[in-house]
Amino acid sequence: MSAVRTDLTQLLVHWKNGDLNAESALLEAVYPVLKMIAAKHMSERDRIAFAVTELVNEAYMRLIEQRQIPFANRRHFFAIAARVMRRVLIDQVRERAAEKRGADWVHVSMGQAQHLHADKGLDGDELLALDQALAQLERVRPRAAKLVELRYFGGMTFDEAAADCEVSLATAKRDWQFAVVFLQDRLGRGI
Repeated sequence: MSAVRTDLTQLLVHWKNGDLNAESALLEAVYPVLKMIAAKHMSERDRIAFAVTELVNEAYMRLIEQRQIPFANRRHFFAIAARVMRRVLIDQVRERAAEKRGADWVHVSMGQAQHLHADKGLDGDELLALDQALAQLERVRPRAAKLVELRYFGGMTFDEAAADCEVSLATAKRDWQFAVVFLQDRLGRGI
């Protein structure tokens, strides 16, 4: 484990124990990473109402409210961060959808679903459709849903996501293939 990863794990421990200096250092350490992850979800045209900074700020605020969660290490922290980022985005999209009521449900193309790790973000309706499909996938194959969440919302590589799911790289790739086919079926469009 590298010194940076160990330092982050130590910061998480000190932060959990109420060390205010650790909280400041934690913000410095994770904010740029969260910002990079959030930027992947924003398109050039800002199709989702949040700006990158707003998304990161909201996600970070929700994360620091989670002091009772015993973050085991850096990987665990960023896995939780991926879930929080997903929730923030979905909450914002649902809020906007509630404002305009009656909007038609939009299908996400398989090209978009297959390349979930691509830099181009989905618009609000596509993100809601993806969230709904991921909730269905989670009921059928939770590990595959977690893998998608870690890769898409957490910005993790296959290696990192496999390690977080405690499976081999080959198993993670099989889970990914299952998830792509499942999402293709649920999101309604072919390749």
